[in-house]
Amino acid sequence: EECRGSRASEVAKESENKGIRGSFCKQISSQSHERGRDPVFEGWEALYSRLSRPSSMFTKENRRISEQKPKDDNLPLRLFAAGIAATLAQTACQPIETVKVRLQNEANLAAAKKRYSGFLSGGMTIAREEGAMALWKGMLPSAIREMSYSSIRFGLYAPIKKAIMGNDKPSDVSLWKKMVAGGLAGGIGSAIANPTDLLKIRMQADSAPVPKRMAAHMADIFKEGGVKGFWMGTSTTVLRAVVLGATKLATYDEAKVRLKNSFGMSGLPLQTAAGALAGFAYVCTSAPVDFTRTRLMTARQMAQQTGVAVEYKGPVDVFMKTVRTEGPRALYKGFLPQWMRATPYSVIQFLAWEQMAKAFNVSTVD
Repeated sequence: EECRGSRASEVAKESENKGIRGSFCKQISSQSHERGRDPVFEGWEALYSRLSRPSSMFTKENRRISEQKPKDDNLPLRLFAAGIAATLAQTACQPIETVKVRLQNEANLAAAKKRYSGFLSGGMTIAREEGAMALWKGMLPSAIREMSYSSIRFGLYAPIKKAIMGNDKPSDVSLWKKMVAGGLAGGIGSAIANPTDLLKIRMQADSAPVPKRMAAHMADIFKEGGVKGFWMGTSTTVLRAVVLGATKLATYDEAKVRLKNSFGMSGLPLQTAAGALAGFAYVCTSAPVDFTRTRLMTARQMAQQTGVAVEYKGPVDVFMKTVRTEGPRALYKGFLPQWMRATPYSVIQFLAWEQMAKAFNVSTVD
């Protein structure tokens, strides 16, 4: 009895399936004849369409992953992404910065003959007299600096901003809070990474036919001031980093919000425009401090190379002597190469940072 009942159930299901298939085939055949197409072809086309449609579970999973919000709590990944992005940007812009350092270090006394009459001629002179690779002098300490200073400066910006913004929405955070976050992040990073900054500038300023290696410059710095000598000019460096961080990061953050809300920009165009604005803004605010820092860090080195001794007691003394002997405009000496470096550097850095942050699922300035 049980076997007979089971067999009857199977027959009923089979006839039901045949009925469904028959109904489906009749429907396809009817539609095909109306359109004048082969019903067999229409049947296969309908079957393929159904099989190729993604399942609802797969679609929801993809949607869940794509809509997953970045995480702010993974600090190591944030620091790593920021450091790599800054190193890529620095590699591309190192020649521009080398020319900038040479222009800023031109002896300010008539007794010393000037070698560089401008940015383009300065770059051509360096390449002709020292070789093209001389434009990348100091690249090793530059990379170490970016992996320490820039990783901290960019990596800490969002956590600091989040800590001080209170109950504000990310899009409603006031500009002064963004500037405070950027300044604090920049100051902390520069205080830690000052030795690499000093080495980079020393190596870029070395115009000898056979330049010293990084180890030789480290030995010179140690002889001049011991371990403390590696933190020469820290006050100026930190001041510059505070101004730079407050201007650059806050401008980028604010520009992204305003450009998106006012012009509907998004993606790469938004990031490129905001990066360019940030580069111009930070050069305008940090150029005098950058000039003062460079003169202070390389005073003894320039005296050895030119025979013109210029002693500075500190950053304020550099500022006062420069204004008195060369005029206030001298504080913006090297502004053109600074700006020419700042714009591509900022654009490359922010674009690389955004893409790496996206790959690592961490936030940038949000």
